[in-house]
Amino acid sequence: MKKFCVSIISSLCFVAGPFVNAGELGATLFTGIEFSDNITRNNTDDIDDFELRYGADIEYVERSKALTADANLRIEALDYVNDTFDDEVSLTTGLGVVNLNIVENLLDWNSSYRREEILVGVAVSDTRENREIRGVLSTGPRLSFRPTVSSSMSLSVNYINAQNTGDFISDSERLDSRFDYLYGLNSLTDLSLALEYEDLFEISSDRTYKQFSFALGGSRRVARGELSLMVGKEFLDPAQGESEDSDYVDVTYQQERVWQHDIEISYVRSVSDSSVGSPVSEVNDDTEQALDDSRSTREDLEILIAREFESFSYAFEAYASAVEYDLGLVAEDSFGAGLDSGFNVNADLNLGFRLAYDQTDYGAGLESQRFGVDETLTYELNSGFDMARDLSVTSFIRYEDRTNKYVDSRESQELRVGASIRWELFD
Repeated sequence: MKKFCVSIISSLCFVAGPFVNAGELGATLFTGIEFSDNITRNNTDDIDDFELRYGADIEYVERSKALTADANLRIEALDYVNDTFDDEVSLTTGLGVVNLNIVENLLDWNSSYRREEILVGVAVSDTRENREIRGVLSTGPRLSFRPTVSSSMSLSVNYINAQNTGDFISDSERLDSRFDYLYGLNSLTDLSLALEYEDLFEISSDRTYKQFSFALGGSRRVARGELSLMVGKEFLDPAQGESEDSDYVDVTYQQERVWQHDIEISYVRSVSDSSVGSPVSEVNDDTEQALDDSRSTREDLEILIAREFESFSYAFEAYASAVEYDLGLVAEDSFGAGLDSGFNVNADLNLGFRLAYDQTDYGAGLESQRFGVDETLTYELNSGFDMARDLSVTSFIRYEDRTNKYVDSRESQELRVGASIRWELFD
């Protein structure tokens, strides 16, 4: 497996080389090691192990009159020294062709493909055994034009195909169409209308549905900021069960230099399809779970306050969310907060600190299992050092403590330490 990974990386770099001088092409090699004293996040039998990672990132960007493309590819090998999990080689990609210009300023064809890890299961820990690979293809035409100087319209239709490597999440096919109208009332105010229709016509569980939504709103630019508001209705017609409707709300306010701070506040209430999941995050542990063929009503409130000095910065974030699943799985209510800070010691060295708290209440849980209330406290120290213009080293030490006053088996503590090296071959 190691030889296979190394040969692929070498081949990719060799093939990419001739194109370096032709456009926006970047390639980076990376390697790293992490140690965990409880890699399975279990409270009864702590298992320690080392993770060895190495691979390559390749990105290509092209912008021309007829075509705009942004493609990236990552191939990564992951080895467990003590064989807690099976070693593996993973390939994740993202490809977006955002402007294949068929008729200039009128008709183009949008296509995208992404292959990524998702976390699957009900209230599961973010460990290797609870992840799957999902590939999503989206393609279709977009018609856009300006009926007047102060207004614009666009109509898009996309075919979306989702394929999963595991059996927990069903593969699916759907058509999604959207109409947007934007009218500039004046130099500071825009009004907008959005209509969307989705037809999930193929899924292995036969839980197909049709959904229609509309929203009205607008945005208003203020001094060093902007306020946007969209309100509407969503109507769901499932093949199994009764039809339902829900209110849709999306409010965002952002402003710079409020008592020397940048702030952003957002609230969203919508119906979402949790079966498509979300990518596993490399930044924090707020990864949403993918549940099998379940739709949910979500409410999310987020607040971000940040400030930057010449050599020091910090950001405070707070959030609250409520999720209710249509299939009666787990009703999740969660809230939390985090503080991130960074200090630039000099032009090459920076140090950082993160403190985060999260509480998730799963209510009564499933009929056969109860999950209680998870409380997670996370501490992290991190650093970054540029050894040369194209060579950088990062490191971290993180401690996570999860308690649950109702279900002891969900409690765990983990200490994780890691370091990695990145070498930019060209950019």
